[in-house]
Amino acid sequence: MRWFILMMLLAASPFSSGASMLEKVLGNNSDESASQKFLPKQRSSVSRKEVAELVKRRYGNSRILSIVLVEGKGPATYRVKMLSDSGVVKHVYVDAVDGDVFE
Repeated sequence: MRWFILMMLLAASPFSSGASMLEKVLGNNSDESASQKFLPKQRSSVSRKEVAELVKRRYGNSRILSIVLVEGKGPATYRVKMLSDSGVVKHVYVDAVDGDVFE
């Protein structure tokens, strides 16, 4: 009889559903799972050479002056400083994980 009561108590536990105990304790109000919140940030998988090629393809006539990896609170990003044919200095950014180019 004691085993039956113990099994009933365990079945009624808030941690008995399919979600992990960590997700139950911390809540899962965001898009990422609670277990991923504590994982280290992804390191850059795009090299500086690949960044230069991506930027050259998109901004063909511009000259690349510098490429700097910026790692802060957000995802790792490359900041690319360029000089246009007309002499205008411009910065563009490249996502260091997937290679997306944006301004």
